Amino acid sequence: MALADPSLVSDLAGWHATFATNALTVVYDPDSRYADAIRGDWRSALAREDVSVGRTDPARDPLGYRTLLALELAGREGASADAIRENADVFPETQLLRTLEAGGLDAAFAYRNMAVAHDLPRVDLPAEFDLSDPELADHYRSAAVSVDGETIRGEPIRYGAAHLTDRGKPFYRNLVGNAERLREFGFTVPDRYPVEHGRDNR
Repeated sequence: MALADPSLVSDLAGWHATFATNALTVVYDPDSRYADAIRGDWRSALAREDVSVGRTDPARDPLGYRTLLALELAGREGASADAIRENADVFPETQLLRTLEAGGLDAAFAYRNMAVAHDLPRVDLPAEFDLSDPELADHYRSAAVSVDGETIRGEPIRYGAAHLTDRGKPFYRNLVGNAERLREFGFTVPDRYPVEHGRDNR
């Protein structure tokens, strides 16, 4: 099994290997009249009321609350975080990029692998707030958002995998051992990955 929350893998399997990370990016419609502005200075462009921006619901999926965490961190680096957040319309994750591709949005916050899968142009954000770097975990944790009364702190976007039976070993080994393919699909594989945690059932 492989999940976007390594702790859930450990809950089910008793151990896990962290094998990849992801990053938040700004994707944009290449045909938008604001494409050049977004590409040149996304912080200013996405704060403009005439630029249509999309994000997902923080109460419904991790992309939504990770976007808010990234904006909080970006605000410390000079971005107009409040203006960008208020300017963004909220969509279900399944409709976000579909709406952008149909011309209904100028830009949206998405995972890098989503941008790659949809072949969309993107602006990569600095590691200080794209939630991609395990070495910046303490910095990410300094940001927090409240979602339905629960406080969620920032952390790196990491993926975990494990196998529950011998039949699952080939899938597990092919997944965690294929860094080149993971990178091709937009994921990041730090040099020290995969890292195993807890009981090792190999």
